[in-house]
Amino acid sequence: MTFFSLYMHTLPLDGYGASKTLPTYYGATGIYTVGAKAKDPRKNAAGHEDHTQLGLRVRASHAAGSAIVGWLPRGTKVEIGERHGSWGKITKFVSGALQPYQEDHALPANAATAWIFLGELDKESKPTAVDRIQVLPKPHKIVAGETVAYIGEYQRFIEARTHHTLPPKAGERPLLHVEVFTGDDINAFISRSRARAQQLDPKSRNLLLISKGAKLAQPSSPDLSIPQGASVKDAPGSPSSGPWRKVLRTNATGQPTSDQPLWIARDEPHGNDARSAWSQFPLSVQSAGGAAAAWTRVVSTASAQRCVEAQGKTWYAVSIADENNAQVDGWVCDHGHPHVELKSSWDWPGFDVVSLQTSVSDMFERALFIADSGTPDEIAKFENSFNNARSDETIRKLEDAIDAQEQRDGKITARELQVALSKPWLADRIDHLIVRYESEWGGEMSKWDALDSHMHAGLPVWKAEKTRIDALRFWQGTAGVTPASANVYHLHPVGLVGNFHRNGFQFTLAMMQHIFPSASVATLQAAMAELNAHIELFKLDKPLRREHFMAQIRREAGPSLAVHDGESLNYPPDRLRLKFSYFQAHADESELYGRTADHPADQEAIANRAYANRNGNGDIASGDGWKYRGRGLIQITGRTQYQHFTEWHRQNSSGWPDEANLDFLNDYTLVGEVKYAVRSAAAYWINNRMYETADQGATEGDVDNITRAINPGLFKHRPGQPINPENMSDIVDRRSNFASIHNWEGLR
Repeated sequence: MTFFSLYMHTLPLDGYGASKTLPTYYGATGIYTVGAKAKDPRKNAAGHEDHTQLGLRVRASHAAGSAIVGWLPRGTKVEIGERHGSWGKITKFVSGALQPYQEDHALPANAATAWIFLGELDKESKPTAVDRIQVLPKPHKIVAGETVAYIGEYQRFIEARTHHTLPPKAGERPLLHVEVFTGDDINAFISRSRARAQQLDPKSRNLLLISKGAKLAQPSSPDLSIPQGASVKDAPGSPSSGPWRKVLRTNATGQPTSDQPLWIARDEPHGNDARSAWSQFPLSVQSAGGAAAAWTRVVSTASAQRCVEAQGKTWYAVSIADENNAQVDGWVCDHGHPHVELKSSWDWPGFDVVSLQTSVSDMFERALFIADSGTPDEIAKFENSFNNARSDETIRKLEDAIDAQEQRDGKITARELQVALSKPWLADRIDHLIVRYESEWGGEMSKWDALDSHMHAGLPVWKAEKTRIDALRFWQGTAGVTPASANVYHLHPVGLVGNFHRNGFQFTLAMMQHIFPSASVATLQAAMAELNAHIELFKLDKPLRREHFMAQIRREAGPSLAVHDGESLNYPPDRLRLKFSYFQAHADESELYGRTADHPADQEAIANRAYANRNGNGDIASGDGWKYRGRGLIQITGRTQYQHFTEWHRQNSSGWPDEANLDFLNDYTLVGEVKYAVRSAAAYWINNRMYETADQGATEGDVDNITRAINPGLFKHRPGQPINPENMSDIVDRRSNFASIHNWEGLR
């Protein structure tokens, strides 16, 4: 199915400046300028960097570490053609020319193939045309994170008594007009989609369809109490969230005193008072009663509060509405509950497709006529005529429900719409409507002229408004792209996105606290925000991947999820000699710089020696060992790893467009912040393809294979000799972490 998204009331051209890049859909040129962001020094004739000449290095390709083929001084303007991530290929020099990277050298033969990093250039935000419809010559692929437009600003014009318009009150609030519509193939597409949904794995069913007639269950009253002072612990299968816990009574040593589990309220205050308890799960399908649902209701299983009973039965907290439009709250079960089904997004559950013979102007005319103080007979005649044209029971019933939110008077006010959208059951029905009617952006102007007689004193303003409407009738200008007829099916943007948006797996605070019990809530929430925003990008979209990843992080960062400015090297001399080959060869320096009773450890000196000439670092004097010591949730170490992280971060900058130009070789301390500590771990995980190893299984060998990718030195030992006890302890701890997380099943 082809559908169209219309964005209006976006930022006008004069709102763009140096901080905002004009989206490519406006026909903006691909011209870039080498400006102040370009800071690559050129080499002089002696081969030394000349920091008085700054510009941008040009490479043979977009591949990491590609050969430098030239240099562009500041002020050079180029046109970019082919792109690869954040890299672009030069197709034309608008001003200036490619120069040799080193003075007195000739350009190499492959200089004709020139690639540059776009993040260090200034893009020219100048459209090729304005105030006209521009149909792109071919479909444009919109990638995740790409800017469609910036939201416009709502400005309320104030009318003076003389009916002259005063300047607007600017800056009141951002505002965007969004429409989604499609052509006549919608019904056939939904039919095919529903047929396909029957072939999908039942586990893909992520929506609860609560049909008319469904009744909700309410919790039963507790039938037991746990005496004051009695101890309990979670029983096997106790849900990690939801209002109830499944527990076993325990003795003073923490051992269960009975195999019979009890259910207790999770949020009931602790103390010396007796606790209410249930001998059976507090909800049952048999107890579902009360008012029945008079409206269809669709609920996402990912967002609803839930509680797992047993044998895979899950209960969800929902709200419905009865025949009197009163809201009823309660619980439904995904197993055996009458009028309740689990559905796939591809079933399009709860959507109503309605075809009206009216247009937006017809509906506007109706509202104006009713407000126009016509006689009761005139109003009744108009209503009958309008209802005949409308002729849809779904719309009439929905309008009646909206009208009843304040007072039933035959009018739907803005206030009633606002109230309606605050009620989940009614908002659900509004955003699940797919309605066919003539778009206000197409058709003849005569439909708007028909409203003149209702405007009275407001007619001059209305005539000015019609001039604006006429200029916005874009339909004919998009011939060949949009449907030929402006009679199209309008989909509610929230309903469409809500149906197909798969939250999938999301880390919760309870999960994170289970794995990192000593971590602060602030640290966990910062890590969760980064993880949940990029589950698929970080290759954490499968249970085994998450389990292996977290097992390693638990070892690297500990139960407190410690994120530091840099790796601690506060070691005594004997540990330095054990851990680092440099100090094995320079035992006297281990005594000089290691922690002793006479002096603290000189951690900077230790790092500069331990990591000198390794992982891309320079010698001791370069200071690279200290600058690029271990940071992040998986301790990336060395100039090479920081460079790889920078390249990966730029290649995936669509996920963080405002941070596309970060350079972790220069700003290495950033990796000590939670956000970048998470990203650096993800980059290492992906660059070393550890997620593929994780997919292999859950054996100790699988854990060890991932550990080798992170710290291969742990497995080094002399032939015939065992791994030293310290390294073996590290290996075993990672195995234990994985086994604990895997058996817990909390990341499934």
